[in-house]
Amino acid sequence: MSKPVRTALGVMLFVALAANIGRSAESPNANMMTYDAADGQRYFALSLQPGVAVAKPQQREVVIMVDTSASQTGAYRRDAIESAETIIGDLQPNDRVLLAAIDLKLVKLSNGFTAPQQQQPAFQALAARTPLGATNMVAGLESALSLFGDDAQTTRHLIYLGDGISQADLPSATQFARLVELLSAHRVTFSSYAIGPQRDVRMLVALANHTGGQVFLDSASVTGQQAGQAIADSLDSNIIWLINADASALGEHYPKTLPPLRQDRDSIVIGVTAQPLAGAASSLPTALTLTGEVAGKSIELTWTIKQAESSANYAFLTELVENARIDDGLSLPTLGSAALAEIRSLLNGKDLSSNTVNLTETVMVQADDLDLFSDEEILPDDTAIGEPIEAGEVEAFESDAAAVESDPVVGSAVDAAPLSDGTILGEGIILNESPAFGSVVGEAASGLLEEAVESRKLNTEFIKNEVTRGLTQARNTLRSDPNLAIVELKSLLESVKQAPDLDADVRGQLIDRLKSAVQAAQTRKVAKDHADQLARENQAQALERQHLIDTAKRKADLIATYIEQFNSRMDERRFDLAVEAAEELREVDPYSVATVSAMTKASLTTNYAKLMRLRDRRNQAFLDAMYSVEESYVPFNDNEPLVYPDAQTWENLSNNRKKYAQVDFATTNKAEEKIMQELDRPTEIEAFDEALSEVINNLENQHGIQIKVNQTRLDEIGVTSDQTVNIQLSGISLRSALKLMLQDLGLTYVVEDEVLQITTPDDANAKTVTKVYPVADLVLPIQSMGGGGMGMMGGMGGMMGGMGGGMMGGMGGMGGGMMGGMGGMGGMGGMGGMGMGGMGMGGFFDVAETVAIGSAKSAKQPAVKAAAKPVAPAAKAAVVKTAAHAPRAINLKVAAGQTAADAWDKYFSQAPEKIVEADVRETLRDRMNDRNADEVSTILQSAIRQGYVRPWMYEALARAMQVQEAPAEEIERAIMSAVDLTGSPEEVLMTAVFLSRNGFDARALSLYREVADAFPGRPEPFARALELAERTGDAEALKWAISNILSQSWPTEQQGIRDKAITLAKATLSELQKSNPGEASEFQHEVMAALARDCEIEVSWTGSADIDLMVEEPSGSVCSLQNPRTISGGVLLEDVASDVNATKNGWLKEKYSCTQGYNGEYRVLVRRIWGDVTEGKVTVD
Repeated sequence: MSKPVRTALGVMLFVALAANIGRSAESPNANMMTYDAADGQRYFALSLQPGVAVAKPQQREVVIMVDTSASQTGAYRRDAIESAETIIGDLQPNDRVLLAAIDLKLVKLSNGFTAPQQQQPAFQALAARTPLGATNMVAGLESALSLFGDDAQTTRHLIYLGDGISQADLPSATQFARLVELLSAHRVTFSSYAIGPQRDVRMLVALANHTGGQVFLDSASVTGQQAGQAIADSLDSNIIWLINADASALGEHYPKTLPPLRQDRDSIVIGVTAQPLAGAASSLPTALTLTGEVAGKSIELTWTIKQAESSANYAFLTELVENARIDDGLSLPTLGSAALAEIRSLLNGKDLSSNTVNLTETVMVQADDLDLFSDEEILPDDTAIGEPIEAGEVEAFESDAAAVESDPVVGSAVDAAPLSDGTILGEGIILNESPAFGSVVGEAASGLLEEAVESRKLNTEFIKNEVTRGLTQARNTLRSDPNLAIVELKSLLESVKQAPDLDADVRGQLIDRLKSAVQAAQTRKVAKDHADQLARENQAQALERQHLIDTAKRKADLIATYIEQFNSRMDERRFDLAVEAAEELREVDPYSVATVSAMTKASLTTNYAKLMRLRDRRNQAFLDAMYSVEESYVPFNDNEPLVYPDAQTWENLSNNRKKYAQVDFATTNKAEEKIMQELDRPTEIEAFDEALSEVINNLENQHGIQIKVNQTRLDEIGVTSDQTVNIQLSGISLRSALKLMLQDLGLTYVVEDEVLQITTPDDANAKTVTKVYPVADLVLPIQSMGGGGMGMMGGMGGMMGGMGGGMMGGMGGMGGGMMGGMGGMGGMGGMGGMGMGGMGMGGFFDVAETVAIGSAKSAKQPAVKAAAKPVAPAAKAAVVKTAAHAPRAINLKVAAGQTAADAWDKYFSQAPEKIVEADVRETLRDRMNDRNADEVSTILQSAIRQGYVRPWMYEALARAMQVQEAPAEEIERAIMSAVDLTGSPEEVLMTAVFLSRNGFDARALSLYREVADAFPGRPEPFARALELAERTGDAEALKWAISNILSQSWPTEQQGIRDKAITLAKATLSELQKSNPGEASEFQHEVMAALARDCEIEVSWTGSADIDLMVEEPSGSVCSLQNPRTISGGVLLEDVASDVNATKNGWLKEKYSCTQGYNGEYRVLVRRIWGDVTEGKVTVD
């Protein structure tokens, strides 16, 4: 099968499938490779593989999850489906399988667990499912586990086919640990086929490692069928779940919980002994016995541990163990000896100055090719590991050690062990064998004096030995931790000073040597601190440069997006939208060639298009006018005169129109109508030092209406219902009385929700009602010409009146014909051509409902059609096609027995170069103009399924689904596709905003949290989340957003966000104090902690000058006007100049704030840009 070239990590084959680890499958030996570190610890890697014969599983439950997120399109989708078909085709008839799709959630495609041969409907549903949305591995795996039964005799397998990237919910360490716990508790083995444009291999490998599964990595040379067959073969291996996994004899080991064992590959346990090097070999066990479970039956496993000699090839274990300590080995990617061999190759070959290793991109190879537990060494024993010590420091230590060893080495007869010649005790120190101190056989015993002398000598030699060992150990420690070495040396120095029974000369010599060593260590510490500082500064500068590069890249991506939008809209001849895109581009990059070119092209093209439209309209209007002239030549019978109604009819019509003098579009009911009536009725108010609430109660009783005080709005301006009122009114309407009474209090009223509400003017102004008033008398001027004036012009009615429709009634009497000639507007304007101009009548009073023109037959005369649309031939005469290569809508013929989706699938399955994107766009536009959202959705989903994907399709699909009222979960999948296709935080934030606008508030809040966790220094997700949490009433999200917003420093132009957070914090705290005092206290502590600042710098001055503040942070980043928010958390809150934002007393201030500071020095630069500062001084606080 042909497929596009994919990003592959080399030639990747099945990880550790049928691994050959250098021993027979029946061998009871467990190989252990070791490395003795300089700190006296022994690191090991133990390979465990069961050597007992266990029958193949007879009954299996298999759940296959196929990733259907937006990234799984084209060849990736086809290979995943092909591998699923192969796996199911290889299962036994008595196996039970369930096929499911996973993206935002798990969707069952099978009707429960069924036989393998009954999965055809499920595969049809999978083929019809459009890859949309982002993957939620956490929710998907938890849902899949709930599908399995609890029969202990059944072997359970969970197989995932996809990229493993959980973009919808990035799993935290706690979530990942829970997934491993759930999989182990249900005895479910997790295996996967990692396929996609990008893959989270480490997560998939770690899950497989802890559940006894396998991982297959996709490559360009492997088909989906081959991958599926490899996974199917792995299901035949028994999984032994350990139920008595006490491996405490191994010491500190990882994973803490031993993983399940497979028969077709080994399992790896790494660790380190807790004893010093001298006893490490004896502390490790020589045998290991564990109890496992297979298909509900217990089985005992015993190994003889074959421990190899320490080798520098396994020095990588020190770093691997250190990484495993972070999460107790949960994220270890040690999936068999093959994976460990690759980790060894990567770590041993890397630059040891690097602090991190990307284990995700580890190349997985066949275990036959890399035997980790063989005796062959890859690196020489003298491989340099660690940072070398300066020559002068080595010389100082060696000179001290040599001086101490000038006397024979003497040890206790009990503790000493015989030493052979040349035994290495310390680096650079070689001692020959010396006899243990004691009485020589046959020599007479000495008296008490001799015993005391010998005891004193023994103590002296013991202290010398301790000093020698301390110097050697301090030298080794000095490489990595000079401070610890200094502490150890000083402690040893104090011990020598306080040691009893020590000769003064020897004590002085040892003290001098230890002081010399301390001085050398301090010199080394200074050098290392300087080197570390330089390294941190270099790293900070690198991060700063990367930040600038990322910012430039984001800007370039945004420019490219606007240019793409501009080009597509120009191609579609949507020039108004193209101008908008060009203006957006100008906002981002106003002076680039592309921006200027886009603006110029958009302006010229738009104006040219408008000019062409005006020309076409002018041509069409001319033809219409000429048509009207020709139509005026048609004679008509004038024997039937116009008949006007009598005066009473006109009066009745006028009276009936009064109710339309004012039209209110607000819907009212009986209660509100009664209130409006009462407002116009007279009232009496007598209030002397009475509360506002009492006056309102009196008005309610007097008029029989409900009056409500909006206390919430009144609190905003500090007015309460107890406010005193002093007023006396009588004989005026309630409307006027309320207006006079409330204006003194700064209040007003509105009629809403069937009550009369007392509120603030701001609140009332926000509640608008649309009303319509007749203003024709203000717009149309009254003509002063008499109807019979200009008789000559009236006489010209017959000649010129024919042009009434298009030429304002020709010159039909100027009084009647001219105004009647407003043909298209008056409806009867053409009557100016009837020679009625001299009568002073015509179009000015031509109202259709009040004029009777003889019989109904006369009303249908051609004179009424003066403004009618011309006939088709005349209309076509002015239409000119100017686009030679205009996009054309695609119209497919659906064959018999074929659905529209099948037809479009076939169309988009052809080579991409044969598909014209402009035609696809035009087709979609054509269908939307026809209100055919169903077909738009079908077209877009077919294109995505077949791999013809364009970025704009997902938003268009979401819009079409909304129009066709598709299920909400499908609309959400379409919108979430943007998250799966991009890792940019800007795109994720835009998607979250789009989700919230379309009602998916919970998903939007989840995305805001994801971005905030990944980029805690960015303020945007917190500000957006605050707005959304307030609108939805999500208390937990509101507290989270408030705490994080208050922990950020905000520039002056964004202080509104912080002020809003403070207001909401007070309101939330007040509510919690009433409902849950304990939670209120906790929230108050969170807010107070968020308001704390580690570093604030304020520069103030007076005078006519502009002062700039720059702060260099310990990380090397610089906070300035050009970079107001740094990656270290510093923010320049405001940049002010003379007479701008000055305080009342004339002080100008600039302020720097950092929420969480770093150890080190903050350097401040105050620079005068222009002007003179008073007395030439500024104040820095």
